[in-house]
Amino acid sequence: MAVKQMGSAPNENAYVCVRSGSLFFWLPMDQLLYITSSHMLRDAMVERKDPRDAPVALLDGRRIGVFSLRGLLGRPGADEERHALILQTNGALCGLLVDEVTDTISAGAYTILPLPDAVKSPENTFLQGLIWMENRGAPAFLTEPELLLSISGQEAGQAI
Repeated sequence: MAVKQMGSAPNENAYVCVRSGSLFFWLPMDQLLYITSSHMLRDAMVERKDPRDAPVALLDGRRIGVFSLRGLLGRPGADEERHALILQTNGALCGLLVDEVTDTISAGAYTILPLPDAVKSPENTFLQGLIWMENRGAPAFLTEPELLLSISGQEAGQAI
């Protein structure tokens, strides 16, 4: 099982950049515990009693909700999600499946811009800002995991 555990001293200005399709997202490093293969997390899935419940995996003896970033955003192609981030929000663990983990970055090196009006909506309050990444020629969205997971119908940090 390939698991990369993140350092114990969080840097509130450090972010991990992930890709979902053609979109890039920054997630705060201080909420990231592990990066692993999505197959490992999918293999750890347990049967749900009610199909409307969030998918759950058993990880180190703990039950955690597992969410597809593509699914949360209503985008096709969940079979392309190859990586899983294990995040801790409000003291509880959750798994977030993404296509690619590209790198870690410091927010201090970038200017965080407000979201364009065309992107703002009540459904995407998890998008906190926009960063233009010259090296990719594309924007990345500054993302708040707790708010992102709230669109799944589950409260972040809710015991599953």
